[in-house]
Amino acid sequence: MGPDNEELLFQHFNEFLDHWDSFILTSHREPDADATGSEYGLYHALRQLNKSVVILNSDQPESKFTYFQTEEVFHTIADTWRLPQDDFAVIVLDTGDIDHIGIAAEILFPRAKGVFFIDHHNIGKAKDLYPSLVAPDRAATSELIYEFYVNRGLEITTDVAFALFTGLVFDTGSFVYPKTSTKTFAIAQKLMELGVKPKEVHSQLYEQLTPERLKLLAEVQAGMELILDDKIAVQTVTQDILHRTGATMSDSDNMINYPLKCKSVLVSIFFKELDKDSIKVSLRSKGNYDVGAFAQMWNGGGHSNAAGFQSNEGLDQLKPKVLSKLCEFVQKTP
Repeated sequence: MGPDNEELLFQHFNEFLDHWDSFILTSHREPDADATGSEYGLYHALRQLNKSVVILNSDQPESKFTYFQTEEVFHTIADTWRLPQDDFAVIVLDTGDIDHIGIAAEILFPRAKGVFFIDHHNIGKAKDLYPSLVAPDRAATSELIYEFYVNRGLEITTDVAFALFTGLVFDTGSFVYPKTSTKTFAIAQKLMELGVKPKEVHSQLYEQLTPERLKLLAEVQAGMELILDDKIAVQTVTQDILHRTGATMSDSDNMINYPLKCKSVLVSIFFKELDKDSIKVSLRSKGNYDVGAFAQMWNGGGHSNAAGFQSNEGLDQLKPKVLSKLCEFVQKTP
């Protein structure tokens, strides 16, 4: 996407904002750091523009993704009393997949007078159904919110700078994923000049391990499989493993990246048993192995090197089918 096209999309967003005085911000289920960082940033930007705004997600974010807030602003759709009494519009951040929003979409969309999507993923039908600012070449949605501040001449406070920087760090894999650009580093520099300390951000995201997470890591790593001549690493966490270790599913975050440190591993896949009939599958890859395209085959999506999907099949039925197709996918990739 060229700068002229992106400028036009920002113009459309500004026109959307001019139509309404009250907004609800939401994102995908289980909001990650880019979701919360961009929500927090836009929340305070709209406050500066004298708009009424509330953040309502389907799920409550983990504390490591909200450490930067100076006041409690992240709420769930269960807090229905927070819904505006008058007309409001909805802004969805960090996803273009309506199904990925969860119950928040079911409750908010029918009541909203307008809906706008801001995202950096080129997936989902939202951009074809609603006005949107989708920039697939951007490394994170937080980049777009930073540009909005610049576009409107708004003040970026230190807490907002931390929020946006946290989104950048998380969605770029600490500035190494392919969509990390010179723009990304330029924005990171500006945010550091506003008081962000990268070590503090890294500590909040990646140095908050509990004993339960360490036990879970040991079990997951012990059960890891290497298939297709060690090109694919397979990890699995079940409800039984969680029970034995005392861990929660959130304790498995980032474990999918560990096998990619192995020279031969090209794709890492992680099966997470949310319950007996709900499996979350995450994928990470190196080089031109487009796991985003693979995930779309299973009604999921994401980035070319980081993607995922969910299934209502049981683990024993789903896992062999997915691995068989993944082996074919990797073998066919030039």
